Amino acid sequence: LEVARFLMPVLTAATAIKALTALFRNQMQLARLWRIRGHVVICGLSKKGIRLVRGFRARNEPVVVIERDEGNDYIEQCRSEGAIVLLGDATDAHLLLKAAVHRARLLISVTELDGVNAEIALNARRIAARHRKDPLTCVIHIVDPQLCTLLREREISVEQDTPFRL
Repeated sequence: LEVARFLMPVLTAATAIKALTALFRNQMQLARLWRIRGHVVICGLSKKGIRLVRGFRARNEPVVVIERDEGNDYIEQCRSEGAIVLLGDATDAHLLLKAAVHRARLLISVTELDGVNAEIALNARRIAARHRKDPLTCVIHIVDPQLCTLLREREISVEQDTPFRL
């Protein structure tokens, strides 16, 4: 009983510190996003996504990850690698702006769905047209050959002075 009486305040303090750390970690990530430039934005945290994060972080490049699934097992690995993780739908233009796509060097979309990857690229194109002078390079994973052909044709037919490369 004596041991429990002394351990209870320690346990309470440890829980409070853990909660504050989690709260401030999110705030620190948002603060880092205000000044980040020339970074890589990765949409979709699958096996491909985590490999990309590790590769870019190994080269000491800043990385922002957008993942829809809050329960994704790779989120903590990304954070431990030093990547900024934003939770939400990467097709949302506001979330892409929050990830500072307009100041990014590269956007890579490797979600499970071709349509989602294409929509992310189209939203990034709109953002780049409004907010950028130098080109944003966008790499998307497309499995469907017809969609890939359609996107290539559209990319060729669009005006070339848009600061966006697909």
